[in-house]
Amino acid sequence: MYNSCVIFGDINIDYVADLAHAPLQAIDNACINAPIISYVGGNATFFAEAAKEAGFSKITMIVSLGEDDAANTARQYFKSKGIDLAVFHSNNPTGKVIILYQPNDKRVLIADRGSNKDVLLSSRSKLSDYILTPADLLYISGYALQNEIGEITLSEVINQYKKTGAFSIIDAVPHEIFQRYHWNDYVYNCRGIDGIVIERDTIMGFMNRPSSECDNDSIADYILNDFDFCIVRLNAKSDFLIADKSNRRVVTIHYQPRVASLRFTDRVIAQVVSRYLCNPNEVFCNSEWVNCVNNVIGDVRNG
Repeated sequence: MYNSCVIFGDINIDYVADLAHAPLQAIDNACINAPIISYVGGNATFFAEAAKEAGFSKITMIVSLGEDDAANTARQYFKSKGIDLAVFHSNNPTGKVIILYQPNDKRVLIADRGSNKDVLLSSRSKLSDYILTPADLLYISGYALQNEIGEITLSEVINQYKKTGAFSIIDAVPHEIFQRYHWNDYVYNCRGIDGIVIERDTIMGFMNRPSSECDNDSIADYILNDFDFCIVRLNAKSDFLIADKSNRRVVTIHYQPRVASLRFTDRVIAQVVSRYLCNPNEVFCNSEWVNCVNNVIGDVRNG
C-alpha cells in the first residue's frame, strides 16, 4: 500500500498514571503513589503512528504548537518517525493531557488543549498553506469543530482537498459530542466529508433512542443517510461495524485492554481505511485481511 495521508488533529504531551488500584470515587483527600509516564500523544499523533504502521507512504500532520520545550520534544519525536509536520505557531503552550486509568479500563482525562485550539484560527489568512500536496486520505479530528471559526475554515479545507481527489474521514470526538450538537447540525458542520468514525454510544446519543431499539442495520442506515462510509466501534469487546452505501459488515479486531486502548481505535481506522482505499471489495468480501490486522496489532501491542 502506498497511500498518502494528511492529518488534522491535536498534539499533546500526555502524562499517564495507572490508578486502577485506587478508584477515584473511593478517594477523599489523599496522596497516591503511582508511576507517571510521559510521552508525545494526542489524536493526531496516534493516528499518524497508526497510518505509518498501516503502510501509508507519506504522512503529514497539520498542527499548532507553542514555542516551548514540549514543542521541541514533539518535533524531534516525529522526525525520528519519518512523519512530516506542517506547524502553525501559537502563543499558547503546547497541549497537555493528564490520563488517569481507572478499574475496568475506564479513563479520566484532564485536557489543556493549549496551542491545539489555534490551528484553524491561524489558518484564516493562510489557507493555501494547508493545501500541501494531493493526498489519498484526509483525516480530521472532531476536536477541530470546537468553535465557529474552526467549522468555517474546516469546510474550506475539505473542499480544497476534495478537488485533489482525497477521501476524507472525521473521527467524532469528543465522544460526548452529541451533548453539544443535534445530528443535523453536526452533519452540516461535516459537509463535504466522506466518512465518519464514531463510537456506538455516541451515535446512540445523537439518535436519542434506547439502545435496545437499535441494531447494527438501523445504526448504519442512520449514519449512511448523511455519510458515504462509516466505522462504528460497537463495544469494549473490539467489535466494529464497517459500512458504506452498498455494504456492511461486523468484524472483531483483537487487542489487549490497558496496553493499546488509547491507540487501538486509531490503528483499526488506519488499517481498514488503507484497505478500503485500495480495494473496497476486500473489506467486505474477503476475511483474510481481518487476521492480518489482528496479527499487526498483536505484534505491536506487546512491544
